[in-house]
Amino acid sequence: MIRSWKRRYCFLAYGCMEYFEDYQAYQTNLSNGIAKDERHSDLDSDAPFRPKGGILLCGAVLIPDASDSLQLDIKCMDRTLTVRAADDSSMSNWHTQLQLHIDLANEDALCQNDVNEGVVKWLERIRQISAEAEGRLQFGHSFNKYYASLLGVKSHRRTFYLNDASDALCWSYEGGDRNRGKAKSIGIASFHSVEKGCGNMSTSKGKPECCFRIVTGERDEINIECATLEVRDAWVADLYCVCYNYSLKLLQVAVGTALAKQMSTPKMNLKKAIAKSER
Repeated sequence: MIRSWKRRYCFLAYGCMEYFEDYQAYQTNLSNGIAKDERHSDLDSDAPFRPKGGILLCGAVLIPDASDSLQLDIKCMDRTLTVRAADDSSMSNWHTQLQLHIDLANEDALCQNDVNEGVVKWLERIRQISAEAEGRLQFGHSFNKYYASLLGVKSHRRTFYLNDASDALCWSYEGGDRNRGKAKSIGIASFHSVEKGCGNMSTSKGKPECCFRIVTGERDEINIECATLEVRDAWVADLYCVCYNYSLKLLQVAVGTALAKQMSTPKMNLKKAIAKSER
């Protein structure tokens, strides 16, 4: 039962969300924190400008309320915090930022191999979203591809699609056979970013608002023009999901390799031997 709502100023940072009495309390806490660092002295921990509370976002899950679109449960490992926004726009912004900070906290936990049940469920969700995105991208779509990073200088219509292994974005002549070996490609591992809009342009023969660009380490950025904004947004979102999931796979492999090396050290072998003798 929610007896009453209390208005709080919330602040997202470093894998947690703190909430204060109001904005003034947050500002006072911030300035006193700087002063504390400068003076190297403790401040009153019970002062009214201190946070009223906070939650760790690693492993957290966002659960929208079924009957109230402005209400949201932030379910953590040890508690659930129920919050409510002022309007739909505010709720949408908060949901986006909260999920982003949860993703960052989970990714940091994965790097440190501090994986809990919440992080495992988060990885499963990322894999599911990525699998759906891969299916759409493998189907393919025809776009105008601009060369020389200049929109309107020279364009060719190409069919873009994700390969079967989901580790490269390929393109070939529109309507051409994908299996003839003439398709060009860029590896997903080399993607630096996928962004809405386009890069440098000297003319405006195309539609910059319908473009997105891919920046990689293999070549100059690639500008691609879609027919509509909806198609552009769908491709940007799907490519981002695939790239993010691919990077998480590489991270898991790297962490696993590091742990394997650690286990092979004499100290770890000694610990295993002692544990075995105790059994």
